[in-house]
Amino acid sequence: MKYCYKCGYQLEDDDLFCGNCGEKQMQDNSANGENFDHNKNDMKKKTTEHENLSNYRRSSNVNLSYIIDNLLKMFTKPISTSKRFIEDRDNNTVIAVSIFSILFYGILGIWRIKQLFYSAENIMINGLKKIESIYRLFGNIGSSTDTSDINQAMIAINKVRQSIVIPYGKIFFQNCIVFIMLLIIIFAFISVATNITNHKQTSALETYKISLIVLIPFLYFKTLSILISYGSNYVGIGIQLIGIIVSIGCLFILIKDVLGVKEDCSLFIVSICFVVICIAYLVCLSNFIYSDLQQVITSFKGINF
Repeated sequence: MKYCYKCGYQLEDDDLFCGNCGEKQMQDNSANGENFDHNKNDMKKKTTEHENLSNYRRSSNVNLSYIIDNLLKMFTKPISTSKRFIEDRDNNTVIAVSIFSILFYGILGIWRIKQLFYSAENIMINGLKKIESIYRLFGNIGSSTDTSDINQAMIAINKVRQSIVIPYGKIFFQNCIVFIMLLIIIFAFISVATNITNHKQTSALETYKISLIVLIPFLYFKTLSILISYGSNYVGIGIQLIGIIVSIGCLFILIKDVLGVKEDCSLFIVSICFVVICIAYLVCLSNFIYSDLQQVITSFKGINF
């Protein structure tokens, strides 16, 4: 029994031509077998090269639909989506999600400042309107003078609103730094803590994915918090706290299930990590607020009331 040296089709010993491709066959069976093996190896090599090239092209492209699907499902199914994201070996997805999260947190910082100024302005205007209604309730008692004072106060508020200069670019950059700081703290703390408790080296990429993915629910709930704060600041603060709790819960479950840390050790790691994050966040926030307020107050100097 022999095989076609070109296509590998099985032939009879006395066949001079291949019944599959029609190629004329050599008489030396040993040469025939060597040619077949050589061609077979070439085919395997080309197939492997093609698969490697396909994998490279696939890994070099960013699958936007896959990224968007993961980000959306992080809100409805945070745990299962987080585990799927961690198991994914596409590094471009990690880079894309990292860039999106950092930039989005910077935008949320600007949005939060605008929302705070909007709330402060509404509080002052509503307060003046209540004072005016009280004056009207008591009739003509100081009505002309009081009404004039209220009008002047309204004009002053409008002047401040138009003349105030808020460093939005600086605020955006500061919030990006804060998010990167949170990533670094969580990554470093988890790496050290898991190595101590498990007595083994954990994957740096896996640890970074956990650090990144646990902050996604925090971003979503912060967005909801800003939106709801236009109606009620107290409810907005409550939504923000829920986001923090969800992120802490995700971190606890992922450390326990993915990294294989015991439950009591996972709870200890998450607790200490949360305390460190709170301290670092408050220190950065106080420094940034002081710097920004100085720049905002400077813009008041040129206002003529």
